[in-house]
Amino acid sequence: MQFKRLTVADISSIVPLYVNYYNDVEGGSWTQEQATTRITQMVTIQDGFGLTATENDQIVGFVVGFLRQYDDVVTYNLDEIVVAKERQNQGVGSAILEELFAQLQAKNVSGVELISINDTMHHHFYEKFSFKNAKNHIVKVKWFS
Repeated sequence: MQFKRLTVADISSIVPLYVNYYNDVEGGSWTQEQATTRITQMVTIQDGFGLTATENDQIVGFVVGFLRQYDDVVTYNLDEIVVAKERQNQGVGSAILEELFAQLQAKNVSGVELISINDTMHHHFYEKFSFKNAKNHIVKVKWFS
């Protein structure tokens, strides 16, 4: 598996992977336009950083997020990790995270933060990498009707 930094030029290649995964696996209703907007926002954000995973010149997964500065540390906010639906449970996601962690540690990043779906599959995946539930944060949302 080869890894490279995710760029704006990669967006059109990863949009179908994003739409197929979220619509077919997660039951979403993403359009190509919505996915393009979402991914463009993440890739172009200040201090954005992501990777693509490629096999045989095909992107099989990607991760994207951004660096977040605090007074005493820099963390990485992981926004998305997506693996092609036909490559699920084959170690692709794990390989992407391992490469991401190595590159972040080389940048002296102190840790990774993320918001995850609260289900067994996601808990199991992130638990393999020693992610813990934060005890000092809770996600709050306000929806407008």
